[in-house]
Amino acid sequence: MAAHLLPLFPSTNGTIEFIDCLPSNALQRGFYYGRLAPSEKKEYDTPEYKAFNIPIHDVRGHEREFQLQTHGFCFLKHSRVNIKPTSQKAEIEDYITKVAGILQEQQQADLIFCYDYKFRRNDADAESRRASWNDRSYFDPPAREAHVDATWEGGMRRIRSHLSESEAAKYLDGPETWRLQIINSWQPVEYGVEDRPLTFCDYFSTRDSDYIRIHLHISKDGAGELYHLRHDGSQNWYWLSGQTHEELIFFLNYDSLPGSGPKRKELNQRVHDCSD
Repeated sequence: MAAHLLPLFPSTNGTIEFIDCLPSNALQRGFYYGRLAPSEKKEYDTPEYKAFNIPIHDVRGHEREFQLQTHGFCFLKHSRVNIKPTSQKAEIEDYITKVAGILQEQQQADLIFCYDYKFRRNDADAESRRASWNDRSYFDPPAREAHVDATWEGGMRRIRSHLSESEAAKYLDGPETWRLQIINSWQPVEYGVEDRPLTFCDYFSTRDSDYIRIHLHISKDGAGELYHLRHDGSQNWYWLSGQTHEELIFFLNYDSLPGSGPKRKELNQRVHDCSD
């Protein structure tokens, strides 16, 4: 796990927003966070958030020490790209295909596919569209809350929804047990990161009760789930300072076969956020 490397890294303080609530094992009702009416007829609470100024440890100079399947994130060199939401669809698809190829070669995967993409920018124009985020024709603003993009149950549902009937029969319902993962890629376009960098929390520094299930319903395609994180002073956070547009990050959000270890099935998920 990454925590044993912590003394090697210098730190700076940054501000991250965390959900402000009781631990998950003490909650009476779930939380809802979306634009459309909840897909289930249940009573939900609206989450509230609190900003904390915390130390974030810089991995610059130690990038090669991190492995995706060991630490949950890794850093690679990759050719610079100059695409944006208004780029031709073929240009965006070409970039996605190249990144998927890198990941497939690195992980020796039987099948890799991209089911979604988005562009983010920290400016007033993107912020003004926060209420209509997920419109791929515009830049989204940076995420504010510390979160994991998929819960244990939600990740499996998401994978199934994007597989063909024959793929589901092979990878989900067949006699073989396949390892299924949801992996995010992150690379600056046009220029390097100047503010709101991506930050990662070492899963092994968190508690199960820190993870709060959030129900979503933001489009007609259906509902989803993710985790938002409660703050705890024992959590260890990392970032890559001065990330250039020739540096690519992969980070793990879901793993169906995490292996043995002290944690339960969400083992090796990475909490991430764009910090101030």
